[in-house]
Amino acid sequence: MFEGAFLGGSLASGRADEYSDVDLAAVAAPGREDEAWELRSEVAAVAGLPLRVLERSWPGARMVACLYSAEEFPPVGLEVDVAFVALADVGAAMPYAPARVVADRSGRVAEALASVPVTPTGEFLSAEVAQRRTWFSFYAHDALVASRRGDLPQLGFLLGQMVEAVVAVAAARAGELGVWAKGGPRWLSAADVEVIRGALRAPGDDAVARLSELFERYAGA
Repeated sequence: MFEGAFLGGSLASGRADEYSDVDLAAVAAPGREDEAWELRSEVAAVAGLPLRVLERSWPGARMVACLYSAEEFPPVGLEVDVAFVALADVGAAMPYAPARVVADRSGRVAEALASVPVTPTGEFLSAEVAQRRTWFSFYAHDALVASRRGDLPQLGFLLGQMVEAVVAVAAARAGELGVWAKGGPRWLSAADVEVIRGALRAPGDDAVARLSELFERYAGA
């Protein structure tokens, strides 16, 4: 049924802490992909009874995300994301990310992963920056509108999106993919991290302006 499994995310990169999610890829044996997916409930139950289950898919992979209680996994609970992939599509589980094999029936999982690039190409990163630049313009505009309207929940959400865009372009300039929750501060200077924290502590027009200036500095590098 399964050829093997591998970990991704912080558990594979060595950056995990007590709050880290578990990112796991379950690799189906050739021709048994649908059968493997049918076992997702049984796979989810291995860690306990999940409070919530979310399913999603993207090209080459299907995922079940499971949220477990703080009683079972103190102090805040646990999220386990299991991507089901075919042996030929192992790279679709967690693109451009380190992987640590935890089960491999015949060595074919490790062999398949060996051909998967863990570093994004320059072309891919350039496209990432270009896309983030387009998105950022909308985030900044909508954030100003929310600020003028006094819509604090919407403003907070949009400032968060602006921060993610800043981190993404900063990581891209360093040849990596990145988000704030996955080591974001390491791509920024200490002063820039303080700019972000200050913007989030005091949402408003000035926060939008500061984050916009920060984004342009990295996106235009």
